Amino acid sequence: MIPGIDHWRLRVLPALLVGGIGGAVFALLHIPLAWMLGALFATTLAALAGFRLDVPNTLRAPLVVVLGVLVGSWFTPDMAGHVGRWWPSLLALVPYIAITTVVTALWFVKAVRYDPITAFFCAAPGGFSEMVLAGERAGGDLRRIALIHAIRVLVAVSLLPGFAWIMEAEGAGSASLSMPVAGPYDLVLLVLCGVVGGTLGAVLRLPAGPLLGGMVVSGAAHMAGLVHGAPPFWSVALAQLVIGAAAGCRFTGTDPRMVLRTLGDSVLSTTLMLLLAGLAAWTLHLLTGLPFPALLLAFIPGGVAETSLIAIVLAIDPAFVATHHILRIAIIVVAVPPAWQLWARLRRPRAGGR
Repeated sequence: MIPGIDHWRLRVLPALLVGGIGGAVFALLHIPLAWMLGALFATTLAALAGFRLDVPNTLRAPLVVVLGVLVGSWFTPDMAGHVGRWWPSLLALVPYIAITTVVTALWFVKAVRYDPITAFFCAAPGGFSEMVLAGERAGGDLRRIALIHAIRVLVAVSLLPGFAWIMEAEGAGSASLSMPVAGPYDLVLLVLCGVVGGTLGAVLRLPAGPLLGGMVVSGAAHMAGLVHGAPPFWSVALAQLVIGAAAGCRFTGTDPRMVLRTLGDSVLSTTLMLLLAGLAAWTLHLLTGLPFPALLLAFIPGGVAETSLIAIVLAIDPAFVATHHILRIAIIVVAVPPAWQLWARLRRPRAGGR
């Protein structure tokens, strides 16, 4: 038996089984986003208990492409007029990211005594993999940066059920898809959109490439009127399961004691980020008249896939939410490492003069 098959049998299939059990339990409890959150919590607990679990990118990426195609289904022909209203909130991402990073980095340095490098790369409101790699290259604490960002996503996503209940109570969204399911002909075209978009996203190394590629190609096809409808709803549940299990598997091989030591720091820093996101969303709502629920979900520092899923489930303009999150990640990936290098160069002469 080749090693690849052993890996799938011993680590991937158990991860999906554990995630599926967690999702089923959460579904029985009628918790919003049951399959994603159930899989996330079940695999996180199993990983911290010492089980070696894994959801490889070869499995996650196609499901993220499906999610991108699904988000692209909201780019309807009559939507072009609405996109023009997004520019104030899209531009606001730049000061939001800058303020959030600086404020959170200062909190890490002053309140919990992190070294400046680790604090800076822990403070970025997104870009999990990129911040870990850039922080390690800069000389930061690799494990701490990875844990802070992993727990940030876990905490932000875990708060989404409460967000979902509030939105449903206020009538801001629906717990089911409002987009009609595509027919057989359209499904074939959607598969083609996914293959082309996912390939382009990977080849061009775009931020959140599989999701962005699938979303752009699917959105273009929908806006041109070539395709109508969305993939079947079961694909959303499957995407929830795989994406949730993949997030939980990030804790495989991590010392539970280190997680506990870092948990408080990450929860408090994530709470600070969420407060800043809420302030930004409310300010933009007052200035632009854009819906507060959509703005809040667009600015929450969670994962692109996870926040897109709740937007789909609650029918809170998934195209608006996904576009903001993808741009947020792109800005962070492009701007944060050079910003650190510039800040470090400016510090050197002053430090040398002491």
